[in-house]
Amino acid sequence: MTFSISNKKNDFITFCLLAILSSLILGRFFAEAFLAILIIYFFIKLYSKEIFLKTIFFPEVYYFYFLLFYLIINFFINYYNGDNNFRATFFYFRFFILFLICYLYVDQIILEKVLKYFSFILFFLILDIYFQFFLGFNIIGKPLIENRASSFFGKELIAGSFISKFYLFVLGYILYKFNNIYTFKKLFFFSIVIFLIFISMLFANERSAMFTFLLSLFLFLIFFFRKKIFFLFYIFLVILLIFECYSRLFPLSSRWKNFIVEKYQGKNFVEKNLNNKDDYSFKMLNLFYNTLDNSGHLPLMSTALHMWNDNKVFGTGLKTFREKCNLEKYHSQLEYKYGFCSTHPHNYYIEFLAELGTIGFFVFIFLFLKIILDFIKVSKNKLVKPNSFDGIMLKVFFINFLSFIIVITSGSFFNNWVSFCFWLNVSFFYSIYFRYIFKR
Repeated sequence: MTFSISNKKNDFITFCLLAILSSLILGRFFAEAFLAILIIYFFIKLYSKEIFLKTIFFPEVYYFYFLLFYLIINFFINYYNGDNNFRATFFYFRFFILFLICYLYVDQIILEKVLKYFSFILFFLILDIYFQFFLGFNIIGKPLIENRASSFFGKELIAGSFISKFYLFVLGYILYKFNNIYTFKKLFFFSIVIFLIFISMLFANERSAMFTFLLSLFLFLIFFFRKKIFFLFYIFLVILLIFECYSRLFPLSSRWKNFIVEKYQGKNFVEKNLNNKDDYSFKMLNLFYNTLDNSGHLPLMSTALHMWNDNKVFGTGLKTFREKCNLEKYHSQLEYKYGFCSTHPHNYYIEFLAELGTIGFFVFIFLFLKIILDFIKVSKNKLVKPNSFDGIMLKVFFINFLSFIIVITSGSFFNNWVSFCFWLNVSFFYSIYFRYIFKR
């Protein structure tokens, strides 16, 4: 059901999508600007009747409309309670327009071009991270911060997060291009690529991003390299890299070690707040709580759950955690290493509960389940060839989605940067999905 478009329109859509992806490195302002251009283009086509309403209202997308509808309803409910963020709620529709644009216009030619040029951009970022780590500044003079390479992201320190969310796009594209190459050469080349990406992740030194990277890499190996010899080779490579790099780059490894075992005022979280026991299960619980406490995320999650307990059905409203977390009534009596307040709770699911309530929580859970079921559905379509571009990228986008939602600590789901990462991935997935679901 993808529209047949001219070369000029093809190049325009390709350029805007590539610009949005690339602009996430330079700053959200540029990504927002290019998305605004696409949205204006969409409404012009809708007004000129090149796009008909019936083409964007059909059963397969009704749930996405329902999600947007719930966010608006939630806004008005919390508005009368003196809460909610107008901009965060009503401008969230722009990601759904991005979704519709990908559904209408993105075919294999466009997506392949976007991934091709994005691969060069990502590797340029990775090389800049190497440059910055060893020389102390990147190619435009941004300095290394606290022994963490952030490249063009500067003080935001999210270079690792960007790579972890998009490196699979590159691996998938390479895998497609290397389809006809002898298996050993393919494996050797992939080993080098993964090595380069992994080391850049170490230099970026972001803990949650590294967990996401390792999880998505593990899933990638399961989906694409099922033969045990390949799987074991990759696992051995990753373990070797971790051991070798951490042993040589002590400042990096010590940060991770302190993150897990460090105590505050001579005691860990359980020793300060709970009765200490010696059994194995309690020691594991102790390690879990202490790790979250050292990261500073545990008190934020506790605050968010208290907020949900006070507003179980509809929550406090989108992006209100940062305003409500200072209220004393939401603070626990337990002793934590860090404070109770930040911009978000650092967990998507707890964020859904606190800001959108139980109903909003299940709205997003059902969205995630829908994506999983849609992947299973399209995977059974015999027209999808496993080694084709569409077959490979469907799996890549789905793996990326899984690594996105299987997290303990995370950024804010409704943060503009995170939302771009999530909806670009989902939109690309459905641009392929709809091509096969609508085929007769």
